[in-house]
Amino acid sequence: MTNPEENRDPLAIALGVGSLTMAVLTLLGVGIIILITAFTLLTGNSSAAQSSWTLIALLLSLTALSVPGVYFGFKYRRADSVYAKVGPPVQAGVLVLIFALVLISGSWILRIQGLLTWLSPFLHVLAAGIPVLIATFVVIRRGERISLTRSWGSFLSGLWLAPLAALILEITLAIPLLIVLFLGTSNALNTPRLLEGLAQSPGNPETLLLEQLNTLLNQPLVVAGILGYLSVAVPIIEEIAKSLGTWFLIRRKLTPSLAFVGGTLSGAAYGLFEAFFLAQPGEEWMALMIARAGATMMHMFTAGLTGMGIYYGVKERRWGKAALFYTAAITLHGVWNVAALGIGLEDLAQIVANPIVDPDLSRVIALISSGFLLIMTSGAAFGLWKIPRRLWRDQGESEGGVVDPS
Repeated sequence: MTNPEENRDPLAIALGVGSLTMAVLTLLGVGIIILITAFTLLTGNSSAAQSSWTLIALLLSLTALSVPGVYFGFKYRRADSVYAKVGPPVQAGVLVLIFALVLISGSWILRIQGLLTWLSPFLHVLAAGIPVLIATFVVIRRGERISLTRSWGSFLSGLWLAPLAALILEITLAIPLLIVLFLGTSNALNTPRLLEGLAQSPGNPETLLLEQLNTLLNQPLVVAGILGYLSVAVPIIEEIAKSLGTWFLIRRKLTPSLAFVGGTLSGAAYGLFEAFFLAQPGEEWMALMIARAGATMMHMFTAGLTGMGIYYGVKERRWGKAALFYTAAITLHGVWNVAALGIGLEDLAQIVANPIVDPDLSRVIALISSGFLLIMTSGAAFGLWKIPRRLWRDQGESEGGVVDPS
């Protein structure tokens, strides 16, 4: 008789425990928000209730996503016990249609600002989640079979561990950077005047703050610091954070195909987390959610490249190839961030008195940046469709097998 202890999978149990912990914590957060919202409603502040309802909906969604991790973590002891499956390709087309309907209806509801506005958090969750469903549908269908335990482990590591690790590292790096920038621009800032103005008119600080912002954005050191942080530091940190799920599985049976698929699942969850919290219902909600869908594709693709880099480095000791994949992921991520920053120049030119970039030039830069993002989104989507099948086919041929091309 097989000893049950021999079939226990420590990583699966860790997945179950971690998922259960996060589900309980998010539910606790929901309870606290409900109490705070009830208090604000009693004091007559109804406007805050809508924001609270949005946050509650997002946290409940995170709780629901943690439940499969609890189930598969505790029920299946071996990582390869049950495999992820998806339906026929027509289902992806249906999801695309639903995504379009959600965007249209959500934009209409937010524009009319009526009772239906309370549905906007639900539509926001759908608009953030459907692109993730479509992309994971394609990757899982075309890639090597991956177990449900492993797939949910990769996904939830990207949903919980990656954002937390990235946030900690980014804040840690941002603090000394801000100190350096403050010391380097202290002569240009009129801090005493700002403090005096805030003390005399604390209820209207916008003019003084915009004046200081204008001064800062005309300092080359500040511009270089922002560009360097967003285009180099943030991609390095986030690609490391998204690779945590692959590192956990490095001692298991890992192939280039599984490394890519597992990386994309972690990137999908990271993109979903950002889409939940970086874009909120508002006037430009539809455009923001379309942009976040593109960002999710990019997060998945770069995380897949990083996963392959980990495989070639650790499993095959081909460190040059590993560095190549990781550098490619960082470069694509950095170019994406710079292009997104280029789009923001047009908005910045409208609020800063003397922007460092001429408003007409900023519009041109924003247009070019939008084109770059569209091209990169299309390239990432093509890579997510092409690479998993190619890797699986090459692996089957190298092992003398045949991959089912269906």
